[in-house]
Formats: sequence, C-alpha cells, structure tokens
Amino acid sequence: MSIHPLAPISDGAGHDVARPMRASRTLSWKRSERGDGRLVIETLKWTKGGSGRRVIHEGDFYDPTIDGPVLTAERLAGRVVDTRRYAEGELLTPRRRLPRASADDVDRLLFDYGFRAGVNGDELVQTVGRIFRHWTLTDEQHRQLLRRVLLADDLLILGSAIDPLGRDVMRIGRGPSPHAPTAALLVSHRVHRVVGQERVVVDEGGMTLTAFRLWGFLHEVGVIPARQR
Repeated sequence: MSIHPLAPISDGAGHDVARPMRASRTLSWKRSERGDGRLVIETLKWTKGGSGRRVIHEGDFYDPTIDGPVLTAERLAGRVVDTRRYAEGELLTPRRRLPRASADDVDRLLFDYGFRAGVNGDELVQTVGRIFRHWTLTDEQHRQLLRRVLLADDLLILGSAIDPLGRDVMRIGRGPSPHAPTAALLVSHRVHRVVGQERVVVDEGGMTLTAFRLWGFLHEVGVIPARQR
C-alpha cells in the first residue's frame, strides 16, 4: 500500500500532537541563484523495533519570489521517486524510545542526536533538523527545544520572514558569515512550533544555494480538517 505524501501521518497529525510519534514528513525545497531547483517530500513511519517504511515524492518545483507561495495539494503530491521498507531492526535511529516532555529528556534527545555542550549554535540548529527527520513532537517538546535554542549564546532572533510555503515565521540562527554556511530554524508565528530549517551555502565557484527543510505543512494545504487544526 502506497503512502500518499499528503495523507495524515495519524489521526493526531498536526500542531496539536497529543504524544510524540515515530513518524515524520519533510518537504525539501532547494533553489540555486540561477533559479532552478527541486521540491521533494519524504515520509517516514517506523516502529520501536526498527521496522518501517520511507517514501519519497518529487513535486513540481516553484519559485515563490516569482510564482508566489503555491499551496496546492496537486503541486505537492508529485510522483514517487523512491520507496523502501525496513525489516525489524533494520532502520537505525539514534533513539527509539519515545521522548518525554521534560527539559531533561529533551536535552537527552538532543544528546542522542549528536549535540554536545560547548559546540556552536549552528550545530544545535542542525541537530534539531536531524530529530525532525524521524520524529513528530508535541507542543511542549517544541517549547523545550526552543528553550534550549534561545539559551545558546551565539544564536540570535534574525527577524521575521515568509517561508516557501507562505508561512509567517521567525528566523533563529547565527547570522551570515563569509566563511561558513548560514543556518536558521524557522518558528511559526501562528502555531509556535519549529516548522523549518533554512540553510544558505556558497560553493567554491561562488554560486549560492538556498535550501529549506519544512515540517507541519499539511494544515497549510488544507489536508487536515478544521476540527483537527
């Protein structure tokens, strides 16, 4: 049975998740300064025993600076480009046990995914992104993650922006650097959850690539009924 890229992960999918889920849906949007790009949706559902399924769809790329944010199910649905089933124990994740919502357990989740005290804020931003490749977390867990992010000395609130899906977000990151990629977390002003990760990279030839990983977008295309929003 195929997994449609816009089908709810579970009855609780959305910003009112009652408990953490071993499931994720990530929209990757990339654009070079030439204007070409790619839009991919990766859906992962897995179990405590390490079994699961990953499906990758490629949607129709658009440039919101030209086309505007195109929030349509048809554009995002695309076509299947890869699918994989994982047998019991085959899917390797840094953590399988459901995380609790306490500050200590969220800190432990960050540790399990590779974050260590004393490293720079950019690594914290990347660690949060790695977590959301595997998990859908509760509102309280999002609050605890944001608490940890805002305590980082070298992470700043960079102001508001509109992400490629047209959502009003706050950007938190280290700011631009001539010697390193620029990375930022995107926090929704509407639901107060981490909904994306932005990264700007300049390659050796001086070409700029802007990449987003976006989460929590089912509400934006009207897939989740209003009563669940």
